[in-house]
Amino acid sequence: DGIIVCSPDYPVISDALLEASKSIPIVTLVTDLPSSGRIAYVGPDNRRIGRAAGELMGRFIGQDGGKVLLMLGDHRITGHQEREMGFRAVLRERFPKVRLLDIVESEENSERAAYLAKTAVVTEPDVRGIYNISAGNYAIAQTLQELGRGENVILITHELSARRCALLKTGLVDAVIDQNPRMEARKSLDVLAHYFRRSETENFPDPFTPFEIFLRENCPNM
Repeated sequence: DGIIVCSPDYPVISDALLEASKSIPIVTLVTDLPSSGRIAYVGPDNRRIGRAAGELMGRFIGQDGGKVLLMLGDHRITGHQEREMGFRAVLRERFPKVRLLDIVESEENSERAAYLAKTAVVTEPDVRGIYNISAGNYAIAQTLQELGRGENVILITHELSARRCALLKTGLVDAVIDQNPRMEARKSLDVLAHYFRRSETENFPDPFTPFEIFLRENCPNM
């Protein structure tokens, strides 16, 4: 009766969904596919999430500033692009001494993420932060610790898990910006229910879902 999809924005996928949307409602989840013919996007405001990450990074690094590595998973993931834009915008607006060293892609691969982090830290000793939008956080944290930089390189990432909570508590990760996947799933179904006129409310559901920021001091036991 409906399709809920989370996918990178490959033309072949968007084109197939656009064709399917002529006969079936499509909802994009967490990362948008603007050309898919979808009836709604459901998930966090990714640009706002990126701005929150930029605010955290700027405040953690402080007035002296420094260089920051920004790591995407795949530039074809619209949500990653939006987080990058929000992050860069806040640094430009409020923290001019915090400068982007580079924007790289890990291809959602942990080993590659660790390699990119190591390359940046070894070749640029004044790297003060890494904003990792994608996978590979444990490998990055271990690499920083092995290089003796675990204490002085700020690492900000996404999605709270037991392993990332442990990294928060040891100080190898400084902040985790977490979504609410259960709420995202519920809202997706609410959107479809509204489309099929099976919803108890008349108003179209707010498509954006909230996010939370976890630090060492408010990380739950997992």
